[in-house]
Amino acid sequence: MNWLRSLVASAGLVVIGVVSAAQSEQEIIIRGGEVFTDGALRAADVRIVGATVTEIGTGLAARDADTEDIDASGLLVLPGGIDPHVHLGGIRMDDYTSGSRAALAGGITTISNFGGVADGETPAETLARATPEIEAQTIADVIFHPIVSD
Repeated sequence: MNWLRSLVASAGLVVIGVVSAAQSEQEIIIRGGEVFTDGALRAADVRIVGATVTEIGTGLAARDADTEDIDASGLLVLPGGIDPHVHLGGIRMDDYTSGSRAALAGGITTISNFGGVADGETPAETLARATPEIEAQTIADVIFHPIVSD
């Protein structure tokens, strides 16, 4: 049962969100795309600041000259997906860079990676061991969860 106590104690530590410096407070406006909101599909603009959608409307004005405008006329604008089950790093074919690049190409912005707990290692220690590799390699958001066995 020690592993269960360790798991519960470290539960708040197993989510790693990696946001690149380029995403800090950059504003992006996606203009004229089809957005499903308020129960209907309609043409709208979407304002993104950093990594957060901050406004959906029409005719949104840019905050400043550095705002990136994307013309999405005739396209659907969808949120990024979450892949809840991937295996990256270690001896796998894909590392965090290639795996997250492939995910992003398919519209997946968050990947949830399973990591093995070494003999005698707690889930918190597994997370500490995996974190440097994740932070150095990933270009998507990562949820890391150790595989706990008895």
